[in-house]
Order: sequence, then C-alpha cells, then structure tokens
Amino acid sequence: RRTEIGDVEEAVFEEALPEEIPVVFTMNRFGYVRLFDEAVFRKNEEAIREDSRCCIFCKNTSQILAFTKEGVLHAVRLNRMPVSRPKDKGVPFDNLCNYDSSKETLLFVSERIELLGKKLLFVTERGMIKVVDASEFITSKKTVNSTKLSEGDALMDVQVVEKKQIVLVTDRKRYLRFQISDISEMKKTSVGVRSMKLDEDEKIALAFQMDPKEERTVKIQNKKYNFTNTRLKRRDAKPEL
Repeated sequence: RRTEIGDVEEAVFEEALPEEIPVVFTMNRFGYVRLFDEAVFRKNEEAIREDSRCCIFCKNTSQILAFTKEGVLHAVRLNRMPVSRPKDKGVPFDNLCNYDSSKETLLFVSERIELLGKKLLFVTERGMIKVVDASEFITSKKTVNSTKLSEGDALMDVQVVEKKQIVLVTDRKRYLRFQISDISEMKKTSVGVRSMKLDEDEKIALAFQMDPKEERTVKIQNKKYNFTNTRLKRRDAKPEL
C-alpha cells in the first residue's frame, strides 16, 4: 500500500485580536486597580471617582505607563485584564507587573497613546530637573528605568508639560518660579540640570506649573499661599521665602 503525500502549504494559526472597546482604568489610593466598560463607568461615575486616585479613559488594548519615585517605569497592557463591576475590590497593581508596593511609590500614571507628542517634566527631591520627550517611554518591556538618579536622590514628581512656568517649593517653604523654557530637554538616561540652590538636607516638596498672570493659590501644610504675583527668576537661582 502506498500513500502519496503532495505539496501541502504550512498551516498558519493567527491569534484573534480582542475586540477594541472603550474602557476606564482606575486606581485607588491603596494601589488596587479596576477596568470598567465606559458605559458602566458613566452610570456609576461619582462613586467610582470618589474611590479613585486616577481614572484613565482608554481602550481595552491600551498600555498603562506607571512612573515611580525610585526612577522606574512599569508598563501594563490591558488586554488580559478582566472587566470589573462597580462593587469589585479590584486587584493590586503589583499583580499586573513587576511593581512592588513594599519598595516603590507610584508618582504618575498615564496611558501610552495619551502621552504621544507630549513632553514630560521630571523633578527630583534634591532639585535636579529636566524635560524629556514622551516618545522615549514607548517600550515593549514590562520594566525599564525612567531616569537616572544621583546617589541618595529620588524623583519628587513627573508631570506633562502644559504651561509656561514652574514653581518649586522646598520642605522649608522656600520657593522659586522660572520659565519652563529654561529647563534643558534631555534623554531619559540623563540626571538633569540643577533647578535651584538648596541648603544641605533641604528637599523639593512641591512642583506645579503656571502661566504668566495666572492667579494661583496653593495649600502647603494646611496654610494657603498666593503665588499670583511672585517674582519670576532664572533657573538655578536662590529660592525666596
């Protein structure tokens, strides 16, 4: 008995892509995350927002980027994350990536597509500052370094550049206001440039952006401070009281 085997094309199996739907990614102050269908979120928006530190409108195929105080970036794809119900507790962010809440502190969370075409502002506790193009943080890896830190330093904040000026306030309530254009745009692997002259053991405690002539009052240690008419100086100047 003979069996004849002819030319047979190699079978190709393609994994079906998930249907793309609008969702809302939320995280509460304890680091628990949930993923809601947008329609469900809208019906329960007030209660969900009250329980959340951030709510990000995106797609179920999106990638969430989380920046930590320790200078690490964690990337999470949402296509394998189950959709939640309003009463669900959610899952720890630690379970979705290499983030370790016992050793790391989250500073800034956003969605990858939302950051495209934007600039990110990095401020460290010891006063180093820089602007980085957000395209540098598009990665296929789960964990990468988001910046370079000097020994003993840590990130104080990461922000999207949205205004013309920045105000930095130290833990001794000294402040400096200067143009964001004074800050060098650098690679993510750089330390940055000095933002202001700090005393020994003094640290940056707050950073916020302003536009010229903008009225701004900020609460610092339960006391309100008006920064509307504060003097504009140059980067790396001595801070004022």
